[in-house]
Amino acid sequence: MLLADTGLLYEINRKVLHPLGLALAVKANDAGEVTGFGGLTDCCNDPEGMIFAPGSSGPPKYRAFMDKTGKTKLAVRKQKLGYIVQPHPFPGYED
Repeated sequence: MLLADTGLLYEINRKVLHPLGLALAVKANDAGEVTGFGGLTDCCNDPEGMIFAPGSSGPPKYRAFMDKTGKTKLAVRKQKLGYIVQPHPFPGYED
């Protein structure tokens, strides 16, 4: 599954979902192969949000993906559109 193999799921969880107390998971078989989505975990009542356990495989996967594909894609997007992350349509809203 592209999201798990590239570390993108790690980064989506780290930057977007975990700070809000949410986590998107995948299912894996006994061989460690991703077989589908495991669902969305809701821990919104956890005041500080969720964190990864030490030793997660996400960071090296994400780094390799960005080095191979992601940096080029983002540079092209910036050149063509003038931004990487689409600005919010809401006046006064900031990330």
